[in-house]
Amino acid sequence: MKKYIVGLVALMAPFTVANAEGNICETSSIPMPASTPTERFASVAGNEDVFVDKKTGLMWQRCTYGFSWNAGTFSCVEDNNASSSLMSWPDALSEVAVQNANVLYGYSDWRLPNLKELASIIERKCVGLSINIEVFPGTKASRYWTNTHRLESTDIRVVDFNGGVIVSDTPYNSALYFRLVRDNN
Repeated sequence: MKKYIVGLVALMAPFTVANAEGNICETSSIPMPASTPTERFASVAGNEDVFVDKKTGLMWQRCTYGFSWNAGTFSCVEDNNASSSLMSWPDALSEVAVQNANVLYGYSDWRLPNLKELASIIERKCVGLSINIEVFPGTKASRYWTNTHRLESTDIRVVDFNGGVIVSDTPYNSALYFRLVRDNN
């Protein structure tokens, strides 16, 4: 019995030891190379609200929509003027149009990411909140909208950052978080 418990603890140890390469995960991490290492992303000169993924060429909103980067606290804080950071899919699409009309962060071509794009920022090394929190702090361990829908229904495909899974049957009227993206051309 003692050997069994020691073996079980040794088997679970990688899931409870802190990340030795830096703190890209909120809690524990799996002992493997990061799928979204911090050095893969670059902040845009003069604007820490957005990051460019050097691998995909996409520019990402650093904070979840409805939150803004606070350089003093190195965190994302909820916007006072945001009506809500949780929205239905149609409301999120409408909000993208509003932000593009207002030229968000100096650009007017923001959009909801497609499934493949949003899945590209899942951090496979992290347990629980599956995203690089150095690059995307304040991300919720929750589902995030994509612009990818199922053709045979009104369901939308989303990414759940609580475990980094893809969910393909989310009703369009659910209230979810989202993050904006654009091509960095």
